[in-house]
Amino acid sequence: MNKKWLVVCILGSALAAAGEERPNIVFFFADDWGRTAGCYADAKAPSPSDVVKTPNIDRVAAEGVRFDNAFYDCPQCRPSRAAIVTGCYFWRCGSNAILSGSDFSGQENPFDRMVRFPHLLADNGYETAKLFKTLEFDPTLKINGGGNYKRYGLHVSLGKTDTVREKLRQEVIDQTRESIQKVLAQCKDKPFFFVFGPINTHRPYAPESGEALWGINPDDLKGKLPPYLPDEPEVRTDMADYLGEVQALDLMVGIFMEELEKTGQATNTMLVLAGDNGIPGFPRGKTQLYNLGGHAPLIVRWPGRIKPGRTVSDLVTLKDLGATFLEAAGVKPPVPMDARSLLPQLLAEKSGIIDPTHATPRSLVANGMPPTPARETCRILRAPSTRRSLPTSAILSPTVSPLAIQRLRKPEPSTPDRSPTWMTA
Repeated sequence: MNKKWLVVCILGSALAAAGEERPNIVFFFADDWGRTAGCYADAKAPSPSDVVKTPNIDRVAAEGVRFDNAFYDCPQCRPSRAAIVTGCYFWRCGSNAILSGSDFSGQENPFDRMVRFPHLLADNGYETAKLFKTLEFDPTLKINGGGNYKRYGLHVSLGKTDTVREKLRQEVIDQTRESIQKVLAQCKDKPFFFVFGPINTHRPYAPESGEALWGINPDDLKGKLPPYLPDEPEVRTDMADYLGEVQALDLMVGIFMEELEKTGQATNTMLVLAGDNGIPGFPRGKTQLYNLGGHAPLIVRWPGRIKPGRTVSDLVTLKDLGATFLEAAGVKPPVPMDARSLLPQLLAEKSGIIDPTHATPRSLVANGMPPTPARETCRILRAPSTRRSLPTSAILSPTVSPLAIQRLRKPEPSTPDRSPTWMTA
């Protein structure tokens, strides 16, 4: 048996032996939320995270674990979400391996037959629910979201007076609160998985809403933008509008935590915060294989199980979440799943590198050359203990099996990252 899976099985057995309840899982999965939050601020590296105010997200990190080197499997919504829901490399996901344009007329679409982790949870006694832009699976519960999603900036900015704006703000709050309340009301006697997909940080933004609605002064971003972005008023204002929507996400996280605590569910709920790809509309952001597009926020709180205030430096990808949820629920992952459970990282006592077989952090640009999906998929996801990658023939096949991958793997010598410093920001 693979040593990593052996460790996970032992941990899972220990939880079962202790008679502990299977956890509820709330996956707060924000569209286009890059790695931006107060808890990600670094005094040695000025960034927009120095300016944004996210007390609720920061609280989740303080009471749980923050992953510092989590990456999207693909910095674009559809393939990223396909990788998460299947636990497989995005290029195995048939029509969902790209945003649009795939044609499987007259042939089987591999994505149609791929196992999806929420269905496995449902088969093992979980209620499952989803709301707004989330993952492709059939939930056991149908949740009414109260009409179209109300994007904070665009919705509240419709008000021309403070009174009207406060009313519109309350509508956003009510929609968020009712979303989690409906799930909790239907899941009093069974564990549940709920994925909530707010789209605030997806463009468009209400112009100058960051300052008007949240008091974010664009000039506070001077010297804090990525070095490849012009530090000009228009760019700072645009970034401030994005930060305003991040603060709207933070407001929603706080509402979710309030409702979990009010119903007594917080102590047995794994709360997971993440996005699907990087910041949209900025160079090197969404759809681009640079850190701004590929570096993901990932924060997990699980009271009584996760030692509070920890950080994990292991290089992980978001497709590992499905395997993690299954292990936490005591469900054996299917053989075709490429993901590796993060349960050891979650339950460890220390911070830093937990599992040395996870690749060490490297830039998303290899050897000074612009990245390609094939190169980056192989390089980012391989473990340094083997230093193996897949040949192009395997990467381009949407139906390649795990056994075929094992046969096709071949040793690759370790090479230093020779990326110019200006490409690694």
